Amino acid sequence: MLIIGVTGGIGSGKTTCAHLIAHHLNAIHINLDIIGHQLLEDPAIKATLINAFSNDIIDPITTQINRKSLGNIVFSNPQALETLNAIMHPKIKQKTLELISHHKNTQKNIVIDGALIEKIGIAPHCTHLITIDAPLEKRSQNMPQNFKKIAQQQPTQKEYNSSATHIIQNPFTEEFEKNIMKILEEIKNIPVSK
Repeated sequence: MLIIGVTGGIGSGKTTCAHLIAHHLNAIHINLDIIGHQLLEDPAIKATLINAFSNDIIDPITTQINRKSLGNIVFSNPQALETLNAIMHPKIKQKTLELISHHKNTQKNIVIDGALIEKIGIAPHCTHLITIDAPLEKRSQNMPQNFKKIAQQQPTQKEYNSSATHIIQNPFTEEFEKNIMKILEEIKNIPVSK
């Protein structure tokens, strides 16, 4: 059974890569951003976040966490981001490990994508860790207005690459898919020791 982590900075193409790999392996795809967004709906987590950041993060119409408001706070204040990460990362890790454990029983391969796989503590559970290496200037196209603030809070490309078992170049052309398929073939031919 393969557990493939796909990581890289914002806008690098990690979710595109993870989708393609999951499709070709008929694997379960776990997206850490989606898990994080779902956890924001948990009443206990919501209360903890309100306590940490005030009611300013609540959407007055939906009464849910307003991710944009929360993002504006944490991506302009490193201390606030550390607080958010201290609250959310253990919960994201716990939920992800529960999903891995559940799917291990089915013997299905798993693909996990997220910018902070290593920081959250998921990397040691992966049989392979793929980093997407993509030029910063290309990544910023079609990205949210706060792209630079988010990118500055993430690991550098060198840090991503240093922990990877495989690096895929994303030139934002059709070469990206070819590069993914080449690495996927390598992974399929490597015996799994975990």
